[in-house]
Amino acid sequence: MIFQQQANMIMRKCFVFMMIFLTMVLMGCSNDDTSEETSIADRTILVYIAGDNTLSGFVDDDINEMREGMKSVDATKNKLLVYYDKGSEVKLIRLKKDNGGSIRKEVVREYNARNSVGITEMKEIITYVFSSYPAANYGIIFWSHGEGWLPSSTSTRWFGQDRTNYMEIAELKNVLEAAPSFEFIFFDACFMQSIEVAYELRNFTKYFIGSPAEIPGPGAPYQVVVPAMFSKTNAALNIARNYYNYYAQKYDENKANSNSNWTAGVSISIIDANELELMASETEKIVLNYMEEGVDIDVVGVVCYDNSRTSKRYYYDLVGIIENMTNANEDFKKWLDFYNALVPFYNATDKVYSSTNSAMISMVGSKGVSTYIPRKQFSSLNNYYKSLEWYTAAGWNTTGW
Repeated sequence: MIFQQQANMIMRKCFVFMMIFLTMVLMGCSNDDTSEETSIADRTILVYIAGDNTLSGFVDDDINEMREGMKSVDATKNKLLVYYDKGSEVKLIRLKKDNGGSIRKEVVREYNARNSVGITEMKEIITYVFSSYPAANYGIIFWSHGEGWLPSSTSTRWFGQDRTNYMEIAELKNVLEAAPSFEFIFFDACFMQSIEVAYELRNFTKYFIGSPAEIPGPGAPYQVVVPAMFSKTNAALNIARNYYNYYAQKYDENKANSNSNWTAGVSISIIDANELELMASETEKIVLNYMEEGVDIDVVGVVCYDNSRTSKRYYYDLVGIIENMTNANEDFKKWLDFYNALVPFYNATDKVYSSTNSAMISMVGSKGVSTYIPRKQFSSLNNYYKSLEWYTAAGWNTTGW
């Protein structure tokens, strides 16, 4: 495992050095050594929109929000590219500031209809963007439907959906092998802030930003999120705070909610990827000491992030589960210290909206990261769970599940 991590780090360093060399060559061919087009940016960010689904109507609104957000960003030092597939159009654009300060859409490439959640297609876009727009620092946003770590055979949606095509976590991991190391991976999609997803992708970023529950219908308010994405310091924290504050100020659970005026709340957290392996080790201690082989875990009183699904509940609050397993004893308190280092930010309104049953579900007592709980009724899903790295790292392989 250590050797693999070192190999990954070496590969990413080679990627950066290659980009710097390529840029120097390009600059050498230019009459203007300060050319904005050939200079190393401070940060290049790609928003990857897999929107050929029921979310296609939000694509243009979000791009307009991004244009608004870019007005306060130094576009000579920071580069924002957006790949979007909304069915009728498939394009890669760059949002650039003209001499008058207006943000315009520069079409970089156009594509025929394609599966935007295919490994080959996604890898092509990511490789092109980050090799063509080199920077000292990178970020990526995945925009689509989301369903945490679940296999697409279990659910009607996942990350990301392109019509009837879905991307499994193992496939996304494959794609990210071709990418540079990121400052942050931001999931603008439902249910993606799960411990299983973060652990599987831990070697590709410093921070994960996302929600353990369903996100607002309109998604991220990019007019306030984009400036935060290009913060010189604390970008992840600024993104999460701006996202939360925007919807918290509008929150009113008694007011008629709509996508055009979202008053139904939000939840969002940050996971520090550097703390994930230690978190796995500490969780393994709890599982080994408190988990009885093949016995269902008590979930009474634990926040369930997909509570409106009735019998099919896949996402429970990680802290709540460990608290129940240990009966909140001293071992739990020690474990909680490690969790607090893992999750430097979490905030949620008292309730958030769930589209499953058109109902509000309580976030009171939630701590911001979900986990799956194996149960006898989910035998096929339990078998799939064994393919995830978290299953072994957190000690679930010793429990009979």
